[in-house]
Amino acid sequence: MQSPALLPRSGAFGWLDQLIGPGATPAEITLQLLPPIAAMIAAPAYALTLPMEWSGWQLGVISVLGFDLVGGVLTNATSAAKRWYHRPGQGWRQHLAFVMLHFVHIAVVALFL
Repeated sequence: MQSPALLPRSGAFGWLDQLIGPGATPAEITLQLLPPIAAMIAAPAYALTLPMEWSGWQLGVISVLGFDLVGGVLTNATSAAKRWYHRPGQGWRQHLAFVMLHFVHIAVVALFL
């Protein structure tokens, strides 16, 4: 049986716990939200400075990818995420599935950008 600290909360916070890991400290949560929000704003803002035309869809994709990539890197560096993603029952299949899911980024870039 898992330690109660490793169990996600119920409701919306449980969804957040499943992404960032249960038991994340306020500092970890801040680290996982503020820089990604900044990237979500900065990435399309930078794209608009380039000498090319961007559609609203493309700017939206750039924004989402900015948030997801920066947030993912920072989240994977936290203790809460390490405990969550390396808990008992998480074997090579789960880790490979996590990696394979990120091939979606490549497909999104190829399709929209």
